[in-house]
Amino acid sequence: MGGKKVLLRRAMTKAWRGQEGFTLAELLVFVGVMIIMLIGIGTMIRSGAQGSNISHALSRIEETAAEALETMTRQIRVCTSVNPNSTASRLIVSGDFQGSGTTSTIIFDAFGGYLRRGSSPDAMSEWVEGVSSVTFDYYYYDTSGGTWTRLVPGSQNWNTMVKRIDVVLQFSKPAGGITLERSYKGSVMLRNMM
Repeated sequence: MGGKKVLLRRAMTKAWRGQEGFTLAELLVFVGVMIIMLIGIGTMIRSGAQGSNISHALSRIEETAAEALETMTRQIRVCTSVNPNSTASRLIVSGDFQGSGTTSTIIFDAFGGYLRRGSSPDAMSEWVEGVSSVTFDYYYYDTSGGTWTRLVPGSQNWNTMVKRIDVVLQFSKPAGGITLERSYKGSVMLRNMM
């Protein structure tokens, strides 16, 4: 039994004596393979981080859009009048928005990458970031035909006929090396219009 160990040890020692280490060519090949592997791993990590960044940005945009549309539609729903100076990109409505019995005015528009709101054109404040545009479409319900007819802002008495307003928020936000473009739509039936 001891003889076998000695023979095995001699054979291994003899085999090891013939090896002096790595040649320069072997070392270069090893380093090249390791660099390629590290580049691949780095690319996978960067791609995963970019995808996570985009996913987070989309989630944030959706939350923000839902909150903004919910607030806008709630306030528009209780308005008592649509200002005749309202346009497709600016909505001016009046009503008792606080439920206090006092009528006030709210203006919604988009400017400089923000959805803005305020009580007058001079008192607009930036409200929601990342909104590149907002569009308002005004509709009247034609009871004789049972259809919705789109109203053109600026036509005679158009604002007194509004029964529904559709709101479209266009978001544009950079994330993960790209620009995310998303549209969100809300529709409001006006309760208090005469």
